[in-house]
Amino acid sequence: MSAPAEAMAEGITVRLVGGLGNQLFQYAAGRAVSERLRCPLFLDRAPLANVGAQDTPREFALGWLVGPEQAVESVAAPGGRLVSAVRRRLPALARGRVFQQQGFAYDPRITEVGKGTILSGYFQSWRYFSNIEDTLRAELHARAPRSRWHEATAEQLDSLGSWIAVHVRRGDYLQARNTAYHGLLGRGYYERAVAALRAQGSTGRLVLFSDDPQSARDMLGELASDAFVIEPSADAHAMESIELISRAPAIVTANSSFSWWGGWLADPGRSVVVCPSPWLHGAGLDERDLRPPQWLMADAGFGAA
Repeated sequence: MSAPAEAMAEGITVRLVGGLGNQLFQYAAGRAVSERLRCPLFLDRAPLANVGAQDTPREFALGWLVGPEQAVESVAAPGGRLVSAVRRRLPALARGRVFQQQGFAYDPRITEVGKGTILSGYFQSWRYFSNIEDTLRAELHARAPRSRWHEATAEQLDSLGSWIAVHVRRGDYLQARNTAYHGLLGRGYYERAVAALRAQGSTGRLVLFSDDPQSARDMLGELASDAFVIEPSADAHAMESIELISRAPAIVTANSSFSWWGGWLADPGRSVVVCPSPWLHGAGLDERDLRPPQWLMADAGFGAA
C-alpha cells in the first residue's frame, strides 16, 4: 500500500484496466475530477492483474507519469470486491462510493462525483478531460519518457520536414474474438485516410508505426513502399512512440487508443488527424463522443481488403 487510507478517502481513486492507451484515458478522467475537487488522485493497479483467461495481460504503464504514492493496490477486481485485508487496513476507502461509467459515450454524471469516490470505466472520450485539455497535453509531453532511441528518432523525423504518421494495429487484434469486436483495418481504410490528408494539403513521406511492422508493410502494399518504418529499441517505453506520433503534421490513426492518444497529443492548431469510422466493428456502441470534433473520418471498411 502506497498511500494512507485517510488521504484516499479524501481523494479520487481510478481503477486501471487495459493497456497504455486505456490507462491514459482513465488517468485523464480521474485527473480532471481531482482538479475540479482540488483533491489527490490515486491509481488502483489491482484490476490489471484480474484479467480473463482470453484477455491480454497488462502491466501498470504510468510509472513515468505519477509518483509511487499515487499508485495503489486496494481494489481487488472491477466488479467492486475488496480484499478482506484491504478492508481492514482501508476502512474509509472500503466505504467509498463507486462511480461506474454507464455506456460508451460520455457519462455526464461524472460532474457530480465527490471526494472519496472510486471511478470505474474506460472513459474513452475527450469530453471527460476537456476542462484540463491544455494542462494535460503539456503535462504528458513534459513527462513522457525519452530514451536515446527516442531522441535519435525525433531528429530523423525532424529531418523529413513534412510527414504523415500512420499507425497500424495488429498483435492481439488478429485474434478472432478481438477482430470480431474491434475490427481489423485493411489497406482500403489507409488508402482512403491518406487520400483525405493529401486532399487537405498534407505532403511528405509516410512514417509507419506498428506493433508488427512487417505485417503492417505487407498489408499496406504499395502504399508503404517508401515508408519510413519506426522500430523502437527494446528498452523504449511505448509512450515514446505515442509522443513521436504526436509530432507529425498529419496523422492516420488505427482503431486503437494507442494512436488515439498520438492524435490527441498533437497540436490541434497544427496537425490534421484522420481516424476510422466506425471505430469498432461489432460492438454496437455509441461512438459520438470518442472522436474530437476537428478530426477527419475515413470509412473503416471492415470486412473489405
